[in-house]
Amino acid sequence: MPYKIDRSMEGDVVIFTLSGDLDAQHVARLQILVDQEIVLGIVLDLKEITRADREAIRFLVVAQDRGIGLTNCPKYVLTWMAVERDTD
Repeated sequence: MPYKIDRSMEGDVVIFTLSGDLDAQHVARLQILVDQEIVLGIVLDLKEITRADREAIRFLVVAQDRGIGLTNCPKYVLTWMAVERDTD
């Protein structure tokens, strides 16, 4: 499945809905989009993610630590994020 990023707004919050495989190449593009936003909040909706690599998991850990919200996050991603936090 090709990777896709959809942007929407709910009030002052930007929601990026991600679909497909989330890997290092897509993380780089997503980072640029996130850095361009000047809003009160950003949420990443991971409902349609089919697969993630380690680079993506590390990005999500840092994003969450920066206050970016995660919604519809697959259990395996949450588990992997916890492991990454424990190894730092």
